[in-house]
Amino acid sequence: MNTPWLSPAEAAAWRLRRVLVVDDVEGMRMVSEALLHQLGIRQVLLADSAEAALNLLRQQAVDLVLCDWRMPGMDGLQLRQQLLTLPRLKDLPFVLMSADAEPEQLATARQAGAHAVLTKPFGPPALTTALRQAVAEARGQGEAVQAAAEALPSLLLAAETPARLRGLVDPLQALARLRVANSAERVLAICQTEEAPELVLLVADESFCPTLAQRLLQAGHAVVLLDDDPQRRRQALDAGALDAFAADPAGEADRLLDRLRGLLRWLHARRHALRGTGGASRDDKVAWQALASHDPSTPLAAALSELEVLLQQPDNGSFDRLQSIEQSLLEGLAEWQLSTGLALIAAQRFQLKARAVALRRLAERGLRLVLAENLHRGLRGECNIPGALRGPQALQASGDPLLCQTVLWLLLRALARAAPDGGLLRIEVQAMGDQGWRLQLLADEARLDPQAPQIAPARALLQAQRAALQLAQRGSTACIGIELPRGMALP
Repeated sequence: MNTPWLSPAEAAAWRLRRVLVVDDVEGMRMVSEALLHQLGIRQVLLADSAEAALNLLRQQAVDLVLCDWRMPGMDGLQLRQQLLTLPRLKDLPFVLMSADAEPEQLATARQAGAHAVLTKPFGPPALTTALRQAVAEARGQGEAVQAAAEALPSLLLAAETPARLRGLVDPLQALARLRVANSAERVLAICQTEEAPELVLLVADESFCPTLAQRLLQAGHAVVLLDDDPQRRRQALDAGALDAFAADPAGEADRLLDRLRGLLRWLHARRHALRGTGGASRDDKVAWQALASHDPSTPLAAALSELEVLLQQPDNGSFDRLQSIEQSLLEGLAEWQLSTGLALIAAQRFQLKARAVALRRLAERGLRLVLAENLHRGLRGECNIPGALRGPQALQASGDPLLCQTVLWLLLRALARAAPDGGLLRIEVQAMGDQGWRLQLLADEARLDPQAPQIAPARALLQAQRAALQLAQRGSTACIGIELPRGMALP
């Protein structure tokens, strides 16, 4: 039996193993047994108490124990301590199940000899991780366990009542090494350690940590806020939060998880890229926080879905569907270039592969993409770049075409956010004599925030291509200037 959670080799090995489930609640025994069956584990033994489990273990061979912590009489920790006194059973992989996700409680379980701790409720992904960890650690493969842990990013869930988010705990455990804190003091203490989380998911309200998001952002931490107050959500976004949702994410759970997946992936890549480089500057952190919010899987999946419909109904609105596919693919390519480009720059491995870039074609494509993203706001666009779209009659610069497209997309996004509904975005070009070109992005009745999350990554990508970025406010007009020096400009 193949499963999406185990490799074929793992599935074959687990089919031969016998697992003992210990829980005083019959329903939990049944659920645990069903989840093990989903992983292809058919030999499952059941015990309704630690005492019964101890008697069974003395009589039968078992490969792993999955045991509840809180039980009448002997509890799970006491059972583990009993097994440690028996030479034949002291190295038996032991997974402790608990509804308590407090860091102190989890630490207590590990110190008492549990090889892994599984927080209830859980599903196949979290169960798979716990089984792997328990088996590896029981075999004395500490280095392998550490490497497996480092392969997952770290996430801190800060909530006064984590039980409110029980539906998210299992998928979050599959995405990251999850820690939980239920007070501002504990959150700040964890964030000040060497093992500070790569991302903080903060659930705030009037009574719990209403200003904690601001404090974490000021300290340079990556934050996603869950808060029912729209004003606090907006303030957090303006201060640099990567995203903000309502405190009860039930209606947006899939979108929240998709965003967290992208954030964690790139923040984790950033941490590894910075190892041995002495850390990151504040601007560097801002750039990477912006990077983390871009996950190419979503627009590319949307493009594939549109393409599937088009292939099934080729005569039903084909042109509009093709434009939608083009938009999704362009967005996905831009996000992918953003992530890979910044990763290479941070690792000092970026190499510019310059080619001719037609400015008018570049500008019109970027403008079309951003206007489509803001269709509901009624934004308008003008591209005032003379010459042909391509060929020898086109105004051209030299650079990486996809990175140039990504930079323009980022900066137009920042400008669109600053523009009022129904506003006009304009793109113009000015000759700088022998020095090259100045590409100008303009928005009337707008005021651009120099700390907008798109600015830092765009500046980094431009500097890597030997170009410069300038921001200006001319009365009520926000202006972004991209200077292409002589070395990049072609006649």
